[in-house]
Amino acid sequence: AGIANNDPGDTLKDMALYTSTRYVQARVKPPAHGIPELKFNCPSTRVELGIPKHEGTPEDNLRMITAALHFFGARYVRGHEITEKTKKTFYKCLGPQYGGLKYTFADVDAPYEDYAHGIALVHPNKYKWAICYEMPQTRLSGLTQLGLGEAGVSSGYQDLAIVQAKLMSFLRGLGYDSISSGAGLGGGGGGVHVALGILSGIAEQGRVSYAVSPRNGALVRLTDWVMTDLPVTSNKPIDAGMFRFCHTCKKCAELCPSGAISKTDEPSWEGFSWSRPGVKCWNTDMEKCLPYRGSFDTEGLFAACCSVCQANCVFSKLNEASIHGIIKNVISTTGAFNGFFKSMDDVFGYGSPIYLPQNGERDPFATDWWNRDLETDPWRPSPYGGTVMGL
Repeated sequence: AGIANNDPGDTLKDMALYTSTRYVQARVKPPAHGIPELKFNCPSTRVELGIPKHEGTPEDNLRMITAALHFFGARYVRGHEITEKTKKTFYKCLGPQYGGLKYTFADVDAPYEDYAHGIALVHPNKYKWAICYEMPQTRLSGLTQLGLGEAGVSSGYQDLAIVQAKLMSFLRGLGYDSISSGAGLGGGGGGVHVALGILSGIAEQGRVSYAVSPRNGALVRLTDWVMTDLPVTSNKPIDAGMFRFCHTCKKCAELCPSGAISKTDEPSWEGFSWSRPGVKCWNTDMEKCLPYRGSFDTEGLFAACCSVCQANCVFSKLNEASIHGIIKNVISTTGAFNGFFKSMDDVFGYGSPIYLPQNGERDPFATDWWNRDLETDPWRPSPYGGTVMGL
């Protein structure tokens, strides 16, 4: 209905932008493990010439990987050793729609799937390290229920697929193997993005049930990762004051169109719905969130890819003015001014109004974006295409 009516943000060109990102996302996808199936497989030259694999200290290896990932388009790279404690954060099995297939760790040379025997994916114990990195996301994704907003979210997934395929190919070229975060049936890889993002020091737990970054706030598509046998430095979790800030802010919960985000003051160790217990967090009610993001309303508008919470997080805008650097430092030291900073975020208009198409509301930005000044617009292009705010 939106396309037929030429509604701003839901026009043919908006949907064409969205489907273009989905096309690349679906076709440039890293494999479960091993080397991406690229037409020109240059890394095989190392084996053919008998060149030994790369050897370096964990510190040097992480520095090298960081430089490569930055070139590929990722940001803020960290390493984490996969210990027995870390393994507790991995999924034990897939959901019933996949037959409850199990994820396991074993002393094997290479990862493999064995669906016939109930195995989704076997992780080799020798893959002892996770390379974790942050993938920023454009604020276009905050345009809920619009094709232009869907393009913002899908573009984030497209960037993840491209970067991870490059990283796995790079590791293979060095003489090492890896498992992608999207490995196995169901594309889960067995590891929880939020947990590894927090444990490696990329981000902190946020009220929205996922990781919140000091650099891009909640406006991160994923804190992505690969498991590998290349030794890298194991970084520690951080305390930038964001988890403490989330206790009193509640902005994401107040703006959530589906009412899925918890408004309780304190996080809980208890599980909620299908979220398992044992994690101190505010559990989002995914039985409210997912239907809103993945359904058609009465007007035929597809409500997929809602990212209102990500785009409106206070920390998602803390790179837009010089004073914000000072604010970040204060927040990391004390929580005494958290309420004031949240109020100022509203007063200065950083919390954009939420326009709901199902109520006949239209965001003027959906039209303005197509006519923006490309020389001065802050939505600068990322190194590999698309637009990422703040790079």
